[in-house]
Amino acid sequence: MNIGSFIKNNLSTILTITGVATGAATIIVATKETRKYEKAIESYNESIPADTKKSEVALNKLWIGIKEYKFTLLLGALSVGQIAYAHKISLDRIASAGGIATMYKAQYDRLKETTDKILSDKEKQKVVEEKAKQMINADASNPAPVREAAFSRTSEESSRVKTFVLEFLSTDKSPFKFHATMHEIDMACRQISSILRNDDKVTLSEIVGELNLGYISSGLGDCYIESGTPGLSGTYRDNFEFKMSPIYNDQNDETWYYLELPCSIKTDF
Repeated sequence: MNIGSFIKNNLSTILTITGVATGAATIIVATKETRKYEKAIESYNESIPADTKKSEVALNKLWIGIKEYKFTLLLGALSVGQIAYAHKISLDRIASAGGIATMYKAQYDRLKETTDKILSDKEKQKVVEEKAKQMINADASNPAPVREAAFSRTSEESSRVKTFVLEFLSTDKSPFKFHATMHEIDMACRQISSILRNDDKVTLSEIVGELNLGYISSGLGDCYIESGTPGLSGTYRDNFEFKMSPIYNDQNDETWYYLELPCSIKTDF
């Protein structure tokens, strides 16, 4: 460590020590200058004309005091200045350290939140994939019927039909499959969004109905928008989208599109 770096890192301590030392020197100088001041005042008192005004006498004595105590005043100011500046440096460093600590804590909290979300999303995706594969294995031995979404399609649209699986109506042994196009899923999401604009819930029967899958059951329950869910709360509650996971079915060389709801469900069955 060089001298410049040492002084910079320990400046507040150095200034405090020199300030105290200067204060001690001030006391010694003040003692000597007091004797000079007393002699100067005594000499002045003897030479004051009789007609001199009291205010003029006071000002003259003040000026004598300043002249005789000039080194005391200078050293005293220097001592106080050094100690005050040393305290300022210390306080600035404490404030800077506090600010840096707050900044790093905020960064840590954001990083932890992001990491936790990534981990939870990965774990959830793993559960989704395992559940979907169980459905695929069960479907290989006992194929579940595929419902047809009741949309009017052109021949070009019919060529783009895909197989979807509704998570909330499926079990490990019986996947709820239906045929639709990506465009039809988007249309359903927009219709569900319009229901949610004035409320925070939509019935699962309404969701099935918007997918044009016909009547299922009136007792399926409600889908509640969770507070704070990105894209689904507050003024952005009309951005409803299924969470879609493509799951490959190697039994029949087909990809299923597993649909989850971006909200919590309260069921009545």
